[in-house]
Amino acid sequence: MEAMESIATIQHPERFPGWIFTIARRVMAKWLTANRKRGIYDSLDDVSADGVAEQGAAYAVPVPAHQQPDNRAIAKEQLDIVHSVAARLPQSEQQVFLLKFAEPDMPQKEMAQTLGISENAVKVRWHRARNRMKALLEAEYPSEFTELFR
Repeated sequence: MEAMESIATIQHPERFPGWIFTIARRVMAKWLTANRKRGIYDSLDDVSADGVAEQGAAYAVPVPAHQQPDNRAIAKEQLDIVHSVAARLPQSEQQVFLLKFAEPDMPQKEMAQTLGISENAVKVRWHRARNRMKALLEAEYPSEFTELFR
């Protein structure tokens, strides 16, 4: 909602991914701060599905292999693992890693502006985060995440 309310104020539409990430980061930080004080840590998985329509219809359109339920479930599980391991990184490296993970084509200059740091800091933090993530994932899940670091 915050992004929609201020979309007219965006000065550089080509930097939209960084702009929206900055808003999401601020909103999440506010939420985490508020919920830490109250002791609320519920995950989104615990949210009730009341009012959500069930999809029981079968469609004649063939589903690509990467979108089939079993492959989507595996991909979601791997994404959850990457996020949980990234949560163990130092905050500065975590921000750079998650931004690069979400927007792999974002230029380092734009990442630096988004995070309010220098381009050199982005390079150093990305290098450190990448190496730590690789080591952590290889130690806990050997050969499962090799594609992530190619």
